[in-house]
Amino acid sequence: MKQLCFIILPALLLSLTALASAQAPAHTPPRINMGLWHEEVTTTIAGIDGVMPTAQKDTEQFCINADSWRKYGLQAANSRCSVSNLHQEARKLSYDVSCGSQNRSSMIFHMNILIDSDRQMHGTAMATITTHGSLQRGTWTSTVTERYLAPDCGGLKPGEKRPDNK
Repeated sequence: MKQLCFIILPALLLSLTALASAQAPAHTPPRINMGLWHEEVTTTIAGIDGVMPTAQKDTEQFCINADSWRKYGLQAANSRCSVSNLHQEARKLSYDVSCGSQNRSSMIFHMNILIDSDRQMHGTAMATITTHGSLQRGTWTSTVTERYLAPDCGGLKPGEKRPDNK
């Protein structure tokens, strides 16, 4: 299960890395400021057999432009992930991601991203987890808040990210 968590976490954290995914349909960037953004993600995992309840908070900076937005959160963390049910409105993006592993473990999560303004976004992810072929009643919940910092990405290329130690 830990291995599955580490495989899926990058996608769950709305990764903006430049990994290409043939499964990710293109979508139009919303009216947000392009440039350097700050992202704060809080993830909690509870009630899953064999996994200690955990809470984790991560902060990163990332650079975004129109091309990297098209890949926003839609990269497959590996070849065992796929994106479906993509729906985008002017201020909302939602989709499902399904990932599996070699040990019959899988995770299906639903993402909701709300675009508050051209300078701020927030969202949630809720997951259903199956380990070794049996449904677990535990929960995986992530909340994310993103805010615009500057038009200059400070050395980051579009799609790149770095830890934000501030």
